[in-house]
Amino acid sequence: MDEKQLAAIGPEDFVLGFQLAGVDEARVTTPETFQEKVSDLINEEHVGIIIARHEDVDALPPKLRDEVSKSVDPVVIQLGGEAGEGLRDKIRSAIGIDLMRQ
Repeated sequence: MDEKQLAAIGPEDFVLGFQLAGVDEARVTTPETFQEKVSDLINEEHVGIIIARHEDVDALPPKLRDEVSKSVDPVVIQLGGEAGEGLRDKIRSAIGIDLMRQ
């Protein structure tokens, strides 16, 4: 089984921190290019986790936003805003275990 990579996508100031932390793949986007680049990234087999800003994902057309939000392979982690609300369900869906259950 091939090892999956971590990717960050978004504006340069968002992606730069992840690049400095050693993220495998970083895609700098503008509001105009985010849709195309996130679509491409979701379809790349070597990517297992995508980190994106909630506001960028929220600005996508409804069909693509739904695909990105429900994606399990790769899983898309949205940072900022109300992005964390569905994270528990995504983790449970991806690995089959509720890590936050007490």
